[in-house]
Amino acid sequence: MRKFRPEVIQQLDQLLETCTCQEAAERLNALGYRNWEGQPFSREKVHGIRFNYRLKTSLERLRGRGWLFAKELARRLEVSSTTIHQWGRAGLLARKYYGNRRCLYEPVKSVKVRSGKGERSVPSFTRAPQSR
Repeated sequence: MRKFRPEVIQQLDQLLETCTCQEAAERLNALGYRNWEGQPFSREKVHGIRFNYRLKTSLERLRGRGWLFAKELARRLEVSSTTIHQWGRAGLLARKYYGNRRCLYEPVKSVKVRSGKGERSVPSFTRAPQSR
């Protein structure tokens, strides 16, 4: 295993708080970082570094903060996972991507659905307390 400068590992660890491996590679390259051979970072190289240095994935970090899969949130709110995805796309639920178009949803305690215009229903959410 090649050793990386501590500032590269520290920067990568910080980036992985909010970025996927692909996004982290792009940002490292934009900041001018290169690997030991002077090559730009790729998703695969970032994944390898993350694995070798035992850095948590963005999925592990979000799950650690209580973010939920659509099925989990759907069970909690007694709606379908399709509804959760629709609410997420509409911006009604906060969601964060962790890779390949997959996302987690901010936990909410409950939902009240009220009638909107026409036959549309409008949800309102009670937010769950955030854990850091």
